[in-house]
Amino acid sequence: MLEKVKNCITNNNLLKENDTVIVGFSGGADSVALLFSLKSLGYNVSALHVEHGIRGEEALQDALFAKNFCKINDIPFFVEHINVPEFANNNGFSLETAARIERHRIFNEYSKKYSCPIALAHNKNDQAETVLMHLLRGSGLNGLTGMKYSSNNVIRPLLDVSRDEIEVFNAKNNLNYVTDSTNLSNEYTRNKVRNKVIPLLNEVLGINCVDNITECAAILEDYNSYIALVTKDYENKYITTNKNGVLLDIADVPRVIFIELIKRSLEIVNGNIIDIEKVHLNNVFELTNKESGKEIHLPYGIKAKRIYNQIVFTNTVDEFEIQYDFIPENEFLWQDRKINSCFTSLIIKDCICEHLDFDKLPDNLTLRTRKSGDYIYPLGSKGKCTLKKYFIDKKIPQNLRKTVPLLTKDNEIYAIIGYTVSEKTKITDSTKKILKIFMEKE
Repeated sequence: MLEKVKNCITNNNLLKENDTVIVGFSGGADSVALLFSLKSLGYNVSALHVEHGIRGEEALQDALFAKNFCKINDIPFFVEHINVPEFANNNGFSLETAARIERHRIFNEYSKKYSCPIALAHNKNDQAETVLMHLLRGSGLNGLTGMKYSSNNVIRPLLDVSRDEIEVFNAKNNLNYVTDSTNLSNEYTRNKVRNKVIPLLNEVLGINCVDNITECAAILEDYNSYIALVTKDYENKYITTNKNGVLLDIADVPRVIFIELIKRSLEIVNGNIIDIEKVHLNNVFELTNKESGKEIHLPYGIKAKRIYNQIVFTNTVDEFEIQYDFIPENEFLWQDRKINSCFTSLIIKDCICEHLDFDKLPDNLTLRTRKSGDYIYPLGSKGKCTLKKYFIDKKIPQNLRKTVPLLTKDNEIYAIIGYTVSEKTKITDSTKKILKIFMEKE
């Protein structure tokens, strides 16, 4: 297995010799194998464990196992505790979606803070499950290529390794691991595919579905790369933006290209196309055959309207605006929630919260929603970033951006509550006074 991991890293330019990398470390079989193999290959590894606040005491025991595993193997260890059920409830997400959003928010912060990639332990079986789920949901070509070896700040060195190979590797190296009880439950879609659908397909067809599905995904990736290259040229020609929204010219191009242009327009107006399905894309495409003035409504409050020879995409979610003079340890109402703050000596991410070095904060702070011209020096960064760019980079949905609490002085942001703090106000060894700002239900 080590040879496969090494070849995967080399062939896909995931890491260079002696590079630093942080492993998303759940303590499960896959992440144990990944952490141990990267350390064995000579990389400077650290482990980051995210406890989601879903499984109570069992999850805390998993976090303790992860910590002890790293201590025994002399690996630096980080842990983050978050409240996924609360985040899901506050934002209308499923637990699966909320956990993924929060987990990747933390991964992004650590990647920037330590200027290194995050390695995730997705394996060959995970890839097959992902592709099959996308196929059954009517995904386009991009979805059928599955997960990438490298995407943004994330790498996946185990994508060529099967789950059986991982189990053999762990047994051979006497590596213990924990089993997340939710992986055994068929309440979640992926578990149903893993525990029921793929075994049944193997039995009925008499083949190894995992190998065949992943080989097909690799072939489709070549086609997808070519279409993406072609689409980029069309995008520069037919997509524009102005104060009215994102404008897509109705052009005489192949349908497959125009669908890609629709998806790109939606990404620009919303930040991502999560929950945008085939039916939505087809409905937008149908506007090309309708008269000017016709419109349709899409998820996230997006509206697509035919105006003469263009389709105009706008976000119709009502703007939420609120502003307070910030006073520590005071309470502020925020829609159906409230924001509090307190001084603490411990950094525990037990809710939607941020921790700041109080002595580094300026006077006369404001707690408010976003304004034009807002910017931040994000945690782990070396320069200034506009709030708009930060939201786009983090793929935060447009409808959520309007309600995110910001701690500011004029247009400079010192905390994006629930996401990050300014590099200027981060906690260091010399910090004497820690301010915790947190959001909870009203």
